[in-house]
Amino acid sequence: MIDTWFIHDIKKEFNEKQILVFIDPSGEAEFLLDVLPKEYIVLRANGELEELELRYKINKENLLQKLIIYTNTPKENLKFIREYCETNGCLEIRQIEQYIKATIHANLGLNLQFSKDELLTAAKISIGRDRSYWMELVHKGASVIFDLDQMLIPFLNNPKEFMAAMGQEVSAMFAQKVSDFIWVDFVRQAPQTLANQVAETMFRQLLQNNISPELKKIYLQWADSSGYAASFNTYVENFKAKAPDLWSVSVDHPFVSIDEQMLDEVITHSGDKDWLKDKLSWITQRSKNKIAKRQNIHFWSDLIQVLGFDSSGINSLDNLESVAAYYANSFYKLDRAIRKLYTRFLNHPLKMRPIQEIYEENNRLLLNQWFKHFNKYKTNQAGLLLKLMNEATENTAFIVGDAITYEIAASVSEKLNKDFNTSKELLFTGYPSVTEFNMSLMYQNDGKIEPIHKKREEQLQSQAESSIQFVALEDLSYSSSEAKFLVCSYKDMDSLGEKLQQKALKFIDEVEDTLAQKIKQIQQLGYQTIYLVSDHGFVLTGLLSESDKIEVSFTGNIQKSERFILSENQQKDTGSLIEIKQDYNNFRYIYFAQSGRPFKTPGVYGFSHGGITPQELIAPLFCFKSKDTSIEKLAAIITNKSELANVPGNSFLVNILAQKSSSLLDSARKCQLLLFADKKQITKSDLFNIQSGQQIQKEYDFDEHTSIDVILIDAETKEQMDKATAIKKQLRNLGGL
Repeated sequence: MIDTWFIHDIKKEFNEKQILVFIDPSGEAEFLLDVLPKEYIVLRANGELEELELRYKINKENLLQKLIIYTNTPKENLKFIREYCETNGCLEIRQIEQYIKATIHANLGLNLQFSKDELLTAAKISIGRDRSYWMELVHKGASVIFDLDQMLIPFLNNPKEFMAAMGQEVSAMFAQKVSDFIWVDFVRQAPQTLANQVAETMFRQLLQNNISPELKKIYLQWADSSGYAASFNTYVENFKAKAPDLWSVSVDHPFVSIDEQMLDEVITHSGDKDWLKDKLSWITQRSKNKIAKRQNIHFWSDLIQVLGFDSSGINSLDNLESVAAYYANSFYKLDRAIRKLYTRFLNHPLKMRPIQEIYEENNRLLLNQWFKHFNKYKTNQAGLLLKLMNEATENTAFIVGDAITYEIAASVSEKLNKDFNTSKELLFTGYPSVTEFNMSLMYQNDGKIEPIHKKREEQLQSQAESSIQFVALEDLSYSSSEAKFLVCSYKDMDSLGEKLQQKALKFIDEVEDTLAQKIKQIQQLGYQTIYLVSDHGFVLTGLLSESDKIEVSFTGNIQKSERFILSENQQKDTGSLIEIKQDYNNFRYIYFAQSGRPFKTPGVYGFSHGGITPQELIAPLFCFKSKDTSIEKLAAIITNKSELANVPGNSFLVNILAQKSSSLLDSARKCQLLLFADKKQITKSDLFNIQSGQQIQKEYDFDEHTSIDVILIDAETKEQMDKATAIKKQLRNLGGL
């Protein structure tokens, strides 16, 4: 704060003058020169010869900037520049401590009873701070001149630069203060060495769980800071983390290696319920810890889900509907947990195999009940899109996903929980659960398999009573809102899985984020109802040995896939396989395994579908509706749509009219116009406010385009308010007349 007040004094002395003499006999106020704005030129004159040279230079040159002459010579001893003190400005600081005291009293009305060294140090530290720094000094005393709560993290971030900015004397005092704070003897050392000592003390005490409240407060601020994340992570990486008592470390520690050592112990004791119960409190706290999450330690909550899963209710399920409901209410969370653990530890089989075995045992119990009642299974996928369209009473959109599992859709719903109400129904898909068959079921209801996506869309449009706009989800834009129904196809999940197999795991979080963002975007386009459906789900093989693969000795004309086998004739030796008589292409029988294990086939394993487990057959039929329906907003429309449809010239006007509002709450709205040509945005207007009853006009040129879509949106929510199309009129060829 001393810098602000000093600059104010300088400007006051300058007034309308061009030159100011800054007299500092002790030299102790020289640090204030560093805070001066660049608009001032600073020249020094110590001694008669320098004064004379400076006077000559000033008389010779035409000064365009304001000039500050800094000198250590007392005013009464000046020779050649004394005249400037009388005719221009002059600021003399004979005793720096008196200047600081007087300045504090004049600006804050406070009296400081500090020593000269304390005052000078406090002044230097106050640069760049606000008046609260001095207020705290008055109330707490000189002990808080160095406010380590505010200063230690910037120091750790760049020790050398931080100390250099203080100057030699103040930095030495700061180093002493820091050494005292971490209870080590003060020795003169490089700034980075001291910073390393602070970080090591901090980390060691976290591992011993005896960190002081003051140091922990600073640590938590540092660990939670985005601006200082890089330096924090560097110190963490350079520290050799060793815990004297693994399960006594602070729950706030930042070390992935410590958590992984704990994970090894948890896996080792996974069958010991008493041991796990003793550690559950720490693990639960760690699973929710912000610092752990910032260090990408997310596996504890997933591990708790696997280890603590209660399967006791599975055996009481007495029909297929109850098994499906159990999956949708409980078991899908176990699928999500194992999927996320695979993402983290699939390349660490010693860690992953015991976890996988626990999951597989629970899955085995579920599949036993599922297949016990599977003869009652019925698909509700046939003609789904047309059925939902016939039931719709408002503009409705569909995201038709490929291999979007129920658990992925549930994650999307959780991400949107704040803004959307979600109705979650179960979609029982056809089998074999493959894209060409199940997509054909959804788009048409004639039982035929149509492998070409475009033809499936044409078939749906031919049966629908209203127009449908089809678009790939990644191409969605404001120009995608021309019809009552919007159908967005999304193939990323299946495409990633087929190409990358288990490597696709790391992209699923991005798939979830994309779906959530696109649902919000579709709502902004004016679609009140949004469905998320899928053709099928998938299973993950996980860690797979040769003995896990199912071998069969089928005869005749067969076609073997990883999750099902097609056969022209009925097979005799089928063991525990499920046989279903169903025409599929040129085959009459389909065989499925009563497990998640794959048939032995050529190629890679990992991500697969086609089978009849709940993970493959129970898909989402989720309906999203915005919660933001009760908030009234000022309505505005484009009023000259008919004129825009036939524009004779190269430029066109867009007239926007806001309705008259009866409430102050919706009397104004911030808007923006977006212009599209060939479904690509070509320009946008500045943001503009429109008031109740106001009309606004905007003008644009066609340039090389003959048709431009004009979209009026809410600038804050991005919601589409209205739309028009400007079409350039094609003039007749008048034959040169």
